[in-house]
Amino acid sequence: MLRQILPTVAVLAGFSAPACAQLPRPIPQNCSGVFRATVESGRPHPRLVACSDEVIPQIAGVVAEAPLHPQPLYLSRVFVNASAYRDPAIARAALELAQNRGAPAASQLLGWFLATSQLERGLYLRSLGDSLEGWFTRDASRCDWGDPTDVPFFRDHGLPDGFEGDLERAAQAVSEDSTRPIQVRDYTRCVVKMLSDSSQDAG
Repeated sequence: MLRQILPTVAVLAGFSAPACAQLPRPIPQNCSGVFRATVESGRPHPRLVACSDEVIPQIAGVVAEAPLHPQPLYLSRVFVNASAYRDPAIARAALELAQNRGAPAASQLLGWFLATSQLERGLYLRSLGDSLEGWFTRDASRCDWGDPTDVPFFRDHGLPDGFEGDLERAAQAVSEDSTRPIQVRDYTRCVVKMLSDSSQDAG
């Protein structure tokens, strides 16, 4: 299960129940840089939970800066923490990064991983293996999507209007672009197939 390979998210899991989300929470004293500190240290910042809504713009900012930090370890930390949240700002930042042809391949992949995980938390390809760092260097040999985790998003503010269609069109364009890195094209082919199959099932 994906939860077994994303240990940092487990810190947030206990706060995921809708009943907890309805409880009033104190306004934190200082939320500046909380998400970045979490990513850089590899450990949840002590104020990460208290600053849950305030970190969403920080997440979008860190995702936008991913081309400057293409190291798989760093990107895996961004993904494991950012994927606990669903929000229009995160979805848009992820899709913009995914389409950034000037970004390193690993950074583009972060965009695709995060954009697809905005559809359902924990959506991932089994063929990428159980090492999250390895996701950024391994080809998607098979389009074998694993079952999403049953842990809800820690904060769920929904998706931008038309996001699924935008994602499918972007994935289709990138999958047909021979100038893109092979790992990126392989993953986007799987995204196109998943969304196409989903549309057929819905029809």
